[in-house]
Amino acid sequence: MDRSLHITPHKYLEGDRRVKPVELIVMHYTAVPYSSKTSHGSNPRRIRNWLLGASRKSSTHYVVLRDGSVMQAAGLTERTWHAGKSKFKTPTGDTLKSVNFCSIGVDFDNVGQLFPAGNGKFVDYYGRVKLKKGDRIKNYYAGPEPIEIDGKFWEPYSRESVDSMKKVILEIVSVFPQLKDEPWRLVGHEDIRSTKSDPGPACPMDELREVFSSSYSSPDTHYC
Repeated sequence: MDRSLHITPHKYLEGDRRVKPVELIVMHYTAVPYSSKTSHGSNPRRIRNWLLGASRKSSTHYVVLRDGSVMQAAGLTERTWHAGKSKFKTPTGDTLKSVNFCSIGVDFDNVGQLFPAGNGKFVDYYGRVKLKKGDRIKNYYAGPEPIEIDGKFWEPYSRESVDSMKKVILEIVSVFPQLKDEPWRLVGHEDIRSTKSDPGPACPMDELREVFSSSYSSPDTHYC
């Protein structure tokens, strides 16, 4: 698994009294537009700048790019700023609050929802804002064929990124064995905050949750 480190300044360090044992892995998408300038559609420089704190005060532990390579921004003993004001009701009826302090954040590099723009073309959220303003669209969505689910369109998740994300999750679960055999501990951002839509219905969450099984193994996984 190709991995690079880009340590974020936006995190709670090990030893901070607010850091709690890990109870959830929270899945996100970056919402970064599909790049026509690279062969795989990701813009590593833009992701790196975000992880290094150059653009906004948010962070995550891992970002998996569309080609399956991984960018890591924090250690698993630390907590990142990925969940905001959020909460989650567990299957046992307990409510976990301040999810940042008890979770690991993982991101797919994926733009999320897409919007028809006529002539078979699509725009992402940023393009939609321009359409509403009547601005000329310079960059239409240039990625793989969108997936339609319940009348909405989404960027598909590449097989390379899904397979790589499985390895990331397997690593996390191996470090925190309390997560094993409890697949509900993988949640989407949308599950912990009602205003969010990531990772969306195109994300194969059920497939990713298979990693939580004690019998699951990935023969080509190695840890960096």
